[in-house]
Amino acid sequence: MLIREELLRLLLAKWENSRDCLSPDKFAKFIDYKLRQHEFQDKLIRRICLYENIVSKRVLDAGSGEGGLVVALNLMNCMAVGADIKGDNISISKLRARLAGLPENIFIHCDASGLPFDDGSFDIVVMNEVLEHVADVRAAMKEVTRVLKDGGLFFARVPNALWPFEGHVNLWFPHWLPGPMRKSYVRAFRPRKGFESSDLDDIRYHAYPGWRREVAPFFRQVLSNKKLYNNLMAGREGVFWSFAGRLLGLAGESMLPDILSPTTHLVARK
Repeated sequence: MLIREELLRLLLAKWENSRDCLSPDKFAKFIDYKLRQHEFQDKLIRRICLYENIVSKRVLDAGSGEGGLVVALNLMNCMAVGADIKGDNISISKLRARLAGLPENIFIHCDASGLPFDDGSFDIVVMNEVLEHVADVRAAMKEVTRVLKDGGLFFARVPNALWPFEGHVNLWFPHWLPGPMRKSYVRAFRPRKGFESSDLDDIRYHAYPGWRREVAPFFRQVLSNKKLYNNLMAGREGVFWSFAGRLLGLAGESMLPDILSPTTHLVARK
């Protein structure tokens, strides 16, 4: 119980400023989600499993955040490790691991451009909503491919610049605006939001073709998203995708799923 209370204290301290963006009820639900984050990784794990069986595989979550995915994978008989540049994320993640009966050393404090692992250490590398924050994508991708074994899977999820809602600040359209207008807009409505950036200057935005150009040079093959979008649009992941699948009747046969999706997926083989 003491571990859970300490984890809750750290989460509240980290996300205190987010009270300005959310109603008291929504903030309570948000913190509860953060506290039980490892229980809500099924969708992401199912998407990875469309391309690779994860059982008994060595997985690196590069930019592991608050540790939910790594804990969930270890509880599913994977050998998963998390690496994150932020000290508060590592502190939260280690408490989450202890609460789940896992060793703290599955989380390592480091930068994605300097991973402390041997060449070919991992079967799978995941970067879930991380690449948009990386200052030097080339350096990070060189490290990712170095620690990934030959034939290993890279799976990333990044924001889709074509989607009008910006999830870091919970506002419509700010990333479509020129810099000065964007800053004024964000600061007017999110002066103390407590998310990643007050004006989004440190976040990279691309649609799928742009993201593909960023990562393709580092891999033998960039895999099609068709399998993933077929699964989404068959209605297996909630009301939105069920409706989109019926509306379009395309099941991933065109670029429309890349336009409709709030996030873009990048899947590749070394």
